[in-house]
Amino acid sequence: MRITETESTLTVRAFPVSAWIWGTVFTLLFGGFEIFILYSAWIAPHDFIGSSGQSLYERGLTTLMFLMLSGFVFAMVLLFLSYMATPFITTTIDRGSDTILIRRRGLWKNDGERYLISQIKEFGVEIPKDDGSSSYVVLILKNDRRIRIESASRKSSPEMIARLNSFIGKVAGSRADG
Repeated sequence: MRITETESTLTVRAFPVSAWIWGTVFTLLFGGFEIFILYSAWIAPHDFIGSSGQSLYERGLTTLMFLMLSGFVFAMVLLFLSYMATPFITTTIDRGSDTILIRRRGLWKNDGERYLISQIKEFGVEIPKDDGSSSYVVLILKNDRRIRIESASRKSSPEMIARLNSFIGKVAGSRADG
């Protein structure tokens, strides 16, 4: 998450980095092992393509190669789905035009929502009841509609909410249990 503030605008950019990190780590891990095994097969092909009575070593290498290839494919799918399922979220508060613009950019869908600052009750924290480890910064409208803006850690949420609320002129953030 990155916050950029000028005199009349405040922009919060959320990047889904954690999903990308896991996908990349698994891709490199399994891909590296797969390259090592393929290189070994190129150097010593008789270990992989043996006689009709394969030894335990040959069967182990073949099994390991299959598992590494399966893991590599799984990691590539994880990386692709994490990019596809978790969009970039940019929230721009513009005091000059008295609006808040929330844009979501993903692989398959781009959309945006615009609200007047006068429609905003405040920014708050939403902690889902089913998952106690995550929290979300939400925009709470005066009709009590909640719009998730950012996944945040519990430590950084109060500071970010106070900064957002002070920028739009609201008193303090709240906690909105979902």
